[in-house]
Amino acid sequence: MEPYSKNILITGATGFIGKALAEELIRLGNYNIFCLIRDARKAESLKGKGACLITADLRYYESLKALDNYSLDTVVHCAALVKNCSFKTLYPLNVKGIDNLCRWMKKSGVKNLIHISSVAVISGNDNIPLGEDLPLKAVNNYGFSKIEAEKVVKRYRSPDFNVTILRPPMVYGRGEPHLTGTIISLMRRRILFLPGGGMNKFHLVYLKNLISAIIFILENQRCRNETFIVADNEVLSSKEVFSYMARALNLPPPRAVPSFIEPLILRIPFLGGHLKRLARDREYAIEKIKSFGFSPPYPAKDSIFQSLK
Repeated sequence: MEPYSKNILITGATGFIGKALAEELIRLGNYNIFCLIRDARKAESLKGKGACLITADLRYYESLKALDNYSLDTVVHCAALVKNCSFKTLYPLNVKGIDNLCRWMKKSGVKNLIHISSVAVISGNDNIPLGEDLPLKAVNNYGFSKIEAEKVVKRYRSPDFNVTILRPPMVYGRGEPHLTGTIISLMRRRILFLPGGGMNKFHLVYLKNLISAIIFILENQRCRNETFIVADNEVLSSKEVFSYMARALNLPPPRAVPSFIEPLILRIPFLGGHLKRLARDREYAIEKIKSFGFSPPYPAKDSIFQSLK
């Protein structure tokens, strides 16, 4: 299928999602790829593959003048600070950064934005599964910052400025920088325990499934101005996820926590926080994006295994 956008700017192009997207679009060969970066040294591999590197800092509007000399059709906004710290720390990039970007796009006549948000914007709801139409409700500062970012892009949305929002859950894949290392460390030390017998739902998205969804949206104009949750086809249990991880790493699978011991472990500062996160059911409705014709192409079981080999 021919893309409706040829000249694509990717923000956060040295990050986990942005870099993978840039590499795949370059491989496909249908696009001219521009990468907004802060540190050119981290993007040398992209330059070598044919991407045009543009150095700027989204936190400062004046910095975006570096984009003025380029003809762009679409921006895929992947840049974000992905950690739970103070809202004051998250705000300059996660909220002010997207406001600066939208302001520059409107001024420059760039009409299409694909905004990578997060299911964190609805994670405070108790519904299972969580869907796109639920009210915005977060449980931590990262989620609150992503809510404010969505409010920004929706405020800019207009007949001549298309905004498509993607909400992935936790993204896994080779080189994932945020949580995989912590989980593996706990597994190696035999201190990763599964509450509830490991039967809670643990819905994730494989990096390649997310990249496939972004490209699907780039190639389908009818996806414009929609909000989509993107997750794997299969909803696995936490026991299944960590058993597949253990098998890939040649480690024994983590142990389930007997119900009478759970309250004691939850009081341990380091382990308790991890257990609380694992104890919660996470399932997301992906029927909407499927109704537009997209189905995640990579099965979860194989993807978890491949991510760690």
